[in-house]
Amino acid sequence: MSRAKQDKERLTVRVSPGTSEKLNNIAEIMGYTYGDRGATGELMDAIAQGNILLIPCKDILKVAATLRYLEYNKRVGDTHC
Repeated sequence: MSRAKQDKERLTVRVSPGTSEKLNNIAEIMGYTYGDRGATGELMDAIAQGNILLIPCKDILKVAATLRYLEYNKRVGDTHC
C-alpha cells in the first residue's frame, strides 16, 4: 500500500538494532498507525509538536509524587493548584 505524497520532510537516522521496531510498537500503542503498523513519523511529529510529553525515567518518581500532590489538593479543595 503506497501513501499519497504529503508535504513532509524526510528524516534519516541511525539507531541501535531493534530500536526501529520498538519505535513502531510505541507508535502503535499510542494510536499512531498506518495500516496494521505503527507510524513512527506521526509519532515523531506528535513529539515535536508538543502533543506527547517525554519524561526521563530518572524523573518518573518526582512526576508521580507531583501528580499525587495535585490530585490530593484538588480533592481537599486547595485553590493553589
